[in-house]
Amino acid sequence: MKRTFTYGIVAALGLMLGGVSYAATCGSCGDDAKCKDPQAVQQFKESTAPLRNSLNEKENALRAEYGMNSIDTNRTADLEKQIGELKKEIRSAGEKMGFAPCCIS
Repeated sequence: MKRTFTYGIVAALGLMLGGVSYAATCGSCGDDAKCKDPQAVQQFKESTAPLRNSLNEKENALRAEYGMNSIDTNRTADLEKQIGELKKEIRSAGEKMGFAPCCIS
């Protein structure tokens, strides 16, 4: 019982620390960041639309897989790998267009 409670406290603190560090890095883009330019953001969205649609489909498939009674670990591992690759491609496309990493989420 005490061990479970301790793990819960550690997990809560970890999430809080992660949230604070994420919020701190998001503000590092500044006011002159390219992600503040609506035209540049629109161009980024248009150029990455197929990647983002595919990413959304893979994430939905992964959620559906996790919702099943018997999980196919090979399928989930494959979907997680594909999701990671798609996120990497989207991030790379944003960096090529001059977006700071904190602008690409």
